Amino acid sequence: IDFTDPADSSKFEIANRKNAAIREGSGLALTATRHAFETCNDQYMLGDNLMVGVFSDKIYLPEGGWIDFWSGKRYEGRKQMEAIPIPEDRDGYLFIREGAIIPCKPVTQHVTEEPLDSLIIRVYPKGESSYTLYEDDGLTYAYEDGEIARTKMNCKATCSGLDFEIMPVEGKYEGMYGSRKYLIEFHGVSEPASVCVNGKEVPGWNFEDGKLSVSLAQEDTRQKVTINCKYGKKAMKVDFDNIEEQSIPSFKGGEKDFTVRMFTHGTNKLRKG
Repeated sequence: IDFTDPADSSKFEIANRKNAAIREGSGLALTATRHAFETCNDQYMLGDNLMVGVFSDKIYLPEGGWIDFWSGKRYEGRKQMEAIPIPEDRDGYLFIREGAIIPCKPVTQHVTEEPLDSLIIRVYPKGESSYTLYEDDGLTYAYEDGEIARTKMNCKATCSGLDFEIMPVEGKYEGMYGSRKYLIEFHGVSEPASVCVNGKEVPGWNFEDGKLSVSLAQEDTRQKVTINCKYGKKAMKVDFDNIEEQSIPSFKGGEKDFTVRMFTHGTNKLRKG
């Protein structure tokens, strides 16, 4: 899977508008802590959501949740990590910030080798997040005259499920795709009880090892597409990071009903409902 295009195109467009760097040394992008500056020569931020570590067995992760791209394991940030396993055929660390939405495509040698009418969208749900995909013809300077297209994607994750939206494309450029196929991958989620695309339940989704994959065809890129996933009671996830106190609906416990109430800080309590 190639992050370079189309994800980097959006990074370039954002950098141009904000007069910011595409790749930032971690000491600039992170909270100014001693560990951040000690490791800034061995790691950098690629955009807002990718942390890359090279030439070292240590990496500092900023505050929040981070997913190891190679293993899928979640780590809590604001600390330095050491000796995390890396595949033998890879050269360094790659962590993805929770909440990230990352468009990908199969690896190619150049932009025009394969059409971009099919994309893989990797989603790491966390609360509410969004991403705007930027596109142009990839060949000319017509983007300087405003020939560009932007497609916003939104994700909202809750304890009962998640909602994902692909908004209508805005703008245009020569050769722009009027339709598109997507493979949406939701990482680190529970197995859903149902999956709906544009309000209709679909059977053709796959769930394995915490990854939900949904294929869909957007017949008109100027039409909104929605995915709604609902968890069953047994599959509900509790967000310990952002919710101070949270209840899971009552469940049957033999002859008695119980309600489990989770606390972010302190001990968990079980009480009769």
